[in-house]
Amino acid sequence: MGSSGPFKCWRSSEVSLADAKARADADAPAIAARVKSGVHWKYGYPDRAVREEVLQQVAGLGGEIAWAVTRNAYGCDVLNTSRMVFVDVDHDGADAGRHLDDARRWTARHPGWSFRVYRTRAGLRLLATQALFLPDEAVIVTDLFPAMRTDPLYARLCKTQGSYRARLTPKPWRCGLTAPKERWPWRGADEEQRFLRWHERYREAAKRFATCELVEEIGARLVLAELAPVIKLHDQATGVGSGLPLA
Repeated sequence: MGSSGPFKCWRSSEVSLADAKARADADAPAIAARVKSGVHWKYGYPDRAVREEVLQQVAGLGGEIAWAVTRNAYGCDVLNTSRMVFVDVDHDGADAGRHLDDARRWTARHPGWSFRVYRTRAGLRLLATQALFLPDEAVIVTDLFPAMRTDPLYARLCKTQGSYRARLTPKPWRCGLTAPKERWPWRGADEEQRFLRWHERYREAAKRFATCELVEEIGARLVLAELAPVIKLHDQATGVGSGLPLA
């Protein structure tokens, strides 16, 4: 048996706040009906715009957003890239060496591919450096992600949102803090100030940890020129080379 209670329906808009509210009002009854029906419902990653504040963004050559740094629901900075491939691999109880072997086999079958492989607290993160790929390209969705045993929720989010993601800062509970109760967009100045006080404590605690560490460079070791500054941003923000414990 589950439990019932109030819920909130958030929707976004690139037009206006009123348009976002209208979308939420339109979808709320269907969500309520599904909850009331008692059907098991695991929400997982969203199938719509992520509710995250944009902290920084850079346009690509075609005018689209090449990459952006956002803040997720539990207060971490996240790098979102439109064509720079990040692969999220959980250990799922297996030794990390098995996943490194997966990457080596991939590059052996695909000459010219290059990966920077990072160790995270719970797995590995691979960054393809030799070329740019859309998240829905067949080589990514049907070949690379399955071959690397990529987290299926991460794969789904990449395809739905049209971007790859990599967390830049430590998870707060791994730094001795709880996640913030407040979430953007703020419902008033008081809520924003409470979050900012939490964030100050978080930033101080996060200084004691790194998010990932470079393990190995696999394949042809090619780096596309336009990716070099983004790699530098990623490595600096995640504490690569710091020797700090991962969080």
